[in-house]
Amino acid sequence: MNDLDKIHVEVASAEHEDRAISDACARMIASLWHGGQGTLGYSFAATGAIPDDPSRVWQDLFGPWNSRRGKFEAFADSSSQDQCAMSALEIYLHGAGPREPVARWSDTWL
Repeated sequence: MNDLDKIHVEVASAEHEDRAISDACARMIASLWHGGQGTLGYSFAATGAIPDDPSRVWQDLFGPWNSRRGKFEAFADSSSQDQCAMSALEIYLHGAGPREPVARWSDTWL
């Protein structure tokens, strides 16, 4: 099972159990979609830190906004399973809220 398959299993399980995804799943989602070093998505994937506005991480990972399509670019161009993962990360980020880097974050993985 590859990383994306593991993410999809975790997202489906979290949805079924009516809970947020795990730290490990959130980290893996960001790891797959970040835009490289120096981005908020990379910073979250590497450290678990979330800035004052958690939406900025999500937008960095899945933007830019496409006003013609009414969706964020990466989200609009993704499969329904990937969109579920992206949405689960958005819920996770808002639930976790702003925070400093997380100790031992780099040890988390599904």
